[in-house]
Amino acid sequence: MKSATEASSSSFNGSSSSSSSTSSSCSTSSDINELSKEAFTKHHFTKCAELLKKALDGIKSETERRRLHANLALCEAKSKAQLFSATYQAALLNIFPKLKPGEDHNLEDHDEAVAAFNLALNAFVRGNRRTCLEILQSVMTVNTLSDTLFCAVSLLEIDVSLTLCQPKLALKQAVKLRDSITWRRANVVQRDYLDCLECRIRCRLAQTSSLIDFTSKPELLHWCLIQSELDVKNGNATRAVNRLLKFRPSLQDEERRLVDNALGCVYALSLKKISLAESYFRSAMLVKQEKRKSWQESTVPRHCLIYHAALAQLHCGHAESAFTLFLSVLPFYPKQPRIWLRIAECCIYALTKNGNDNVDTNGQTIEIVGTAQNGYVILPSISVREDK
Repeated sequence: MKSATEASSSSFNGSSSSSSSTSSSCSTSSDINELSKEAFTKHHFTKCAELLKKALDGIKSETERRRLHANLALCEAKSKAQLFSATYQAALLNIFPKLKPGEDHNLEDHDEAVAAFNLALNAFVRGNRRTCLEILQSVMTVNTLSDTLFCAVSLLEIDVSLTLCQPKLALKQAVKLRDSITWRRANVVQRDYLDCLECRIRCRLAQTSSLIDFTSKPELLHWCLIQSELDVKNGNATRAVNRLLKFRPSLQDEERRLVDNALGCVYALSLKKISLAESYFRSAMLVKQEKRKSWQESTVPRHCLIYHAALAQLHCGHAESAFTLFLSVLPFYPKQPRIWLRIAECCIYALTKNGNDNVDTNGQTIEIVGTAQNGYVILPSISVREDK
């Protein structure tokens, strides 16, 4: 759900600065807001927090101060990877007391609606589905919802219905959303996510009904991918491969790119066939995209495929080549803890692959990877140390 709602899990696009300030202070506040928004978008959370605190010093409007405090809480939660933690929930409830459980959730403006949506998303991820639904219903009563927030709330409602094993209700909600005028202004990510949700709904309905007819080719492709994923999770990797291979010849370039990526993942992670996995990852990367605009890139971008190839190398014991691949895509994931853990895993594997679990690192040359604010130590491989 994160990909479909992340754009709205922030009030940086919220209401403008209060008109009660002077024109000069409005201009300064607006500049700071734009800079903080830019810093947040680039994941420069420390800089964003500093700008927000600076903006607070010159604002007297209680509404504007509350919005800045909400943005600051969001920024700190993102920087500490606590967006879905109880800490962020408590911070939001402290800023917006009326959102506390048992209170009258009569939301008055868009800022409160954004905060309520963030609380709903927090509750959903933490497993509090009913609480999430109650908050979403209160958000929908606000008359000043932006198009982006309306679509995000609707998508989350569908996701909750699916999680609560109510696929028929989820299907009704999806149809209603598609028929709404606001949905015509939904962004590309939200449209893609609704497609995925509808495929999940139909797969769930297909488990209880034989009347589901996949007449649309995109729906059939999504069904194939989802069923293959279920096969892998149930230990039937061979069945997943056979289904994907049978489906592959009839596909166009972009669709084949998705299937090739799936085949590479199955061969690498389940069947441990590194050569076949690499061949399918390469095939996915070689698909021609000249006619597509930059913002219309495939669902599986090149750096993601390289990351998958690195995972395949690591799972098959080729830690040094995996290490090189992870470093090549590091600029695309600079703030993601997972890639740093994978890099550390490569280093640990390289240090212990000869059975030496207690390697003395004193006096060794180390390499610092990352920015000054986010630097990490990378130990050399055993072969490099032996050369010394």
